[in-house]
Amino acid sequence: MKLAHKEGGYYTLNFERGENAMSRLVEFLKKEGVTAGHITGLGAASEIEIAYYNLETKKYERKIIAEN
Repeated sequence: MKLAHKEGGYYTLNFERGENAMSRLVEFLKKEGVTAGHITGLGAASEIEIAYYNLETKKYERKIIAEN
């Protein structure tokens, strides 16, 4: 992961192919002391996991998508 740009409290990060974006992002946020924010992304991934909290079952439901 590379920090491409920083302006105020905004960061632009570039992730390398094959890099675990989530673990590298968490590492970066801890290092920078970021405790809240939002994420916007542009690009591609070979595998992603989507999760949401189901209010009825009170559990996270996850789906892995492993395709381009």
